[in-house]
Amino acid sequence: MISSYAGAELIYEIVRYDKKEKTRIKVDRPFCIQEYNKFMGGVDFMDRLISHYPHGFKNKKWYLRIFFQFMNIAIVNAWILYRQSPNPPLSLLRFKASIATSLTQLNSTAERLKKKKRSSFKFTMCFARSIYQPKKN
Repeated sequence: MISSYAGAELIYEIVRYDKKEKTRIKVDRPFCIQEYNKFMGGVDFMDRLISHYPHGFKNKKWYLRIFFQFMNIAIVNAWILYRQSPNPPLSLLRFKASIATSLTQLNSTAERLKKKKRSSFKFTMCFARSIYQPKKN
């Protein structure tokens, strides 16, 4: 294993079970392997949470797959932080549903604002044309 953080110089002895001899033996383990094993549990936990509710979009575009994977990672990270706060508990599925609901409400609010701006803009333009442009006969 190659690591720029943990070198292979430090070697620790650990005890493993040998099936052939049916006894415990001492085995050397480099420091980088020890560090890898220490933090690998978080990655496995993240992969497991993401696999519970996959996004389900089948797409041949590689960049969309990467985008949705990053989106899932961000949502799971947000859910983990949410669970650590004093908020009422939510399952991951309900948390994802609440995000989707919030985003759709945000989009509908933005569309309503655009329509208001667009209608007032159209009225202003019609009014400006009637004032400043002479009618053609």
